Amino acid sequence: MSGAHTDGEAYDRAVGRWSRILGQEFVPWLGVRRDASWLDVGCGTGALTAAILDLAWPGRVTGVDTSQAFLEQARRNLPGADLRLGDAMALPFSAGAFDVTVSGLMLSHVSDPAGAAAEMVRVTRPGGTVGVYVWDADRYVTRHYWEAAAAAGAPRLDEDPRRRFPIASGRAVADLMRNTGLREVQTRALEAWVRFETFDEYWQGLLGRQGHTGSHLASLPAGLQDAVRRELEQRLGPGPFEIAARAWAARGRR
Repeated sequence: MSGAHTDGEAYDRAVGRWSRILGQEFVPWLGVRRDASWLDVGCGTGALTAAILDLAWPGRVTGVDTSQAFLEQARRNLPGADLRLGDAMALPFSAGAFDVTVSGLMLSHVSDPAGAAAEMVRVTRPGGTVGVYVWDADRYVTRHYWEAAAAAGAPRLDEDPRRRFPIASGRAVADLMRNTGLREVQTRALEAWVRFETFDEYWQGLLGRQGHTGSHLASLPAGLQDAVRRELEQRLGPGPFEIAARAWAARGRR
């Protein structure tokens, strides 16, 4: 899942800690048999792929992503893994090639989630499993930043990523899955908590963040950045504290 990011290492530092926890919750919930063949669509830096390798006893795992930088980071994280450049809207695999096709957070960032989901179904064998999870718009990982930025009077809040996710609730992701023709669709919430020892640790992660949040912060004049920082620290405290994020997962049978 590349989104607006171009630096895999920076993405790992900024979002990877939450992604790894979500993947570890998601994979066992799918209930897939051992030795299955898996495809991870929008594999990014490899958080979900790693969870599959660690927890699912797969026969084969393939990951695809549109970002070469993300794939390079994923290969550093998972030496020897089968990771390929590929577009979620036109997956480079034949129909029914995999027992299980999954994506973690990818559908939150594509312009046509229905088209991407249809491609995931296409490459899954009849009777196989398709599973996805997407950010919850109300519990997104940087919501504290956007709330503080609004309170500090920062402009360009139309860039708030919570407003940009086309699929961002349990009902929406379930409807998306059913509309692809999947059967036995089920959903659940996934929670991920990440601990920060100090506020500075959290703030440095924001400064190094790419995508809409990082771009927004970098665009602010120094005085307004300071105001956002003060507002955030007042809300979160000096540390330690935990930042929670929630995603909605769905699974179905082809």
